[in-house]
Amino acid sequence: MSARTGIHISFSASGIASDIAAETELSLFRVAQAALMNIFKHSDATRACVRLKRGKKWTTLRIRDFPAHCSPPPKHRASGVGVPGMQARMEAVGGKVFVRTMPFGTAVTAVAQRTLSH
Repeated sequence: MSARTGIHISFSASGIASDIAAETELSLFRVAQAALMNIFKHSDATRACVRLKRGKKWTTLRIRDFPAHCSPPPKHRASGVGVPGMQARMEAVGGKVFVRTMPFGTAVTAVAQRTLSH
């Protein structure tokens, strides 16, 4: 995606093992895809960070963009399928999505309760 969009995307993971439930893994992957596509479509970001972390009870995915210029957060945003789709995916696996818009970028955080694969 970096090559296609020109946005430098860094990735890091910690505490991740192969025992994440397949449904949770796929939901987190799809959230990352949607968030990165939103960054490409709606942000003037020059870079983005993707962080995946698993704790004792939760797996957390955070995608954050870093726009080229600081600007105030939008007061009204057009309603699309991106964020509702992310929320539906995470709710299907018992998780949640949080979106935080700041003057210096946006962060999407998806949290899923740790469930083991079958």
